[in-house]
Amino acid sequence: MNPYDFVPLPPPARRESVRGRGHDQFTGLSGRLACQITAETHIFVPAYRSESSARGKLHEQLRFCRDRGNHHFIPGTSIKGVLRSVAEAVSGSCFIYDNLSYERNTIRYNLPSGYNHCTDVHHLCPACRMFGFLNRREVFSGLVAISDAKAIEETFQTDTFTLAVLSTPKPHHRAFYASTPTGRDARGRKFYYHHLPGNVKPRSIKDGQNKTVEAARPGASFIFDIEYANLTNAELALLLYAVALEPEMRHKLGMGKPIGLGSVHIEITGWQRLDRNARYTTLGAGWETVAPNTLPTTIPAYIHSHGGALLQPAPMAELRRIWHWPADPTVNIQYPDR
Repeated sequence: MNPYDFVPLPPPARRESVRGRGHDQFTGLSGRLACQITAETHIFVPAYRSESSARGKLHEQLRFCRDRGNHHFIPGTSIKGVLRSVAEAVSGSCFIYDNLSYERNTIRYNLPSGYNHCTDVHHLCPACRMFGFLNRREVFSGLVAISDAKAIEETFQTDTFTLAVLSTPKPHHRAFYASTPTGRDARGRKFYYHHLPGNVKPRSIKDGQNKTVEAARPGASFIFDIEYANLTNAELALLLYAVALEPEMRHKLGMGKPIGLGSVHIEITGWQRLDRNARYTTLGAGWETVAPNTLPTTIPAYIHSHGGALLQPAPMAELRRIWHWPADPTVNIQYPDR
């Protein structure tokens, strides 16, 4: 079976203005989520710079991301990208590009009307409102901020793999990429299936086509925070879904997703709600902590109560199928030969 599948595009989401919803405004819901990432399979997030002595056609050896104190971490930008991709898919948000172009193959797939990239802060899709927007000189930083995820070092152990070659996209496979066998309309957004733990596809040959990586073993854990400000109820429900998913689902994060790396469990371990008016008018006031033992029921209930305005059932069902955990041991996942 192909390593990936597509979540279909639902009706495009309504676009709204974020005028008056900056961080100096008190117009919506604010708070903080404490989160934990646990590796279900080996995962690899590379350091910012390659540690190979040469680049280009020579083999690269890459270490897991570290800070200046040599502590392992996952950049908040990497987490943001994963969560945004979920929010985009299930809400009908825009694409960053107005068509899907694969230059090596000179093949382009068109997007349906209403999916073009947001162009101004007065007409933003849900994902751009929440996670940020950039169009030339017009910038909106978003209403959600995600910290780096610091490793719980006692859980962190590594294995070194020389990976199989990571294939480039094959857009000539229209049965996968197009909505019809002969068409050029995009089928949807690409997501990778999970593999069984320990099922990394290695390669004995080291050359410019592949990399040797220092991957974290299953069980490695990381902690991070998400702060949100001035969200609507529907936007907060979308954020909670993008983070927590559903019990039998897992995210894919980092490098090597097609060949067995990257399955992670993201949990919300704490939730503080902030009344920003009270916070700035009364000393020590404003914060309300949701009881941790109630989170497994409180979060799904909130999503169910408020998510209907943005969460769309069809893409949710397909994402549920693709990201189902645990992986099916009877399925052989690999790229087509051609």
